[in-house]
Amino acid sequence: MDALELARNPDQRVIIDVYNRIVIKKLHYADEAVYSCWSEGKHVGTVKLFVVKNISVSYKEPINLIAVCLSFSLIVYVALGVAKQQRRYGTALR
Repeated sequence: MDALELARNPDQRVIIDVYNRIVIKKLHYADEAVYSCWSEGKHVGTVKLFVVKNISVSYKEPINLIAVCLSFSLIVYVALGVAKQQRRYGTALR
């Protein structure tokens, strides 16, 4: 894929970011290939991309929902504990 193909890419699934890194959104098994980088007509790097497994995280899965709830509960518990200590000893965080 060259710069012209990237420019004509309507869905913007493959882009070059501001740090000149290739970014492939929604990776497909067909994206597995050898990618080369050229600068001013000189080969500057090559990488082989392996697509191993499609991983998607959904908050509809019970374990993810439980983890988010426990994390939020822990944050609230700690915040309330700090507030209680401040009120008891009249100290403020600095």
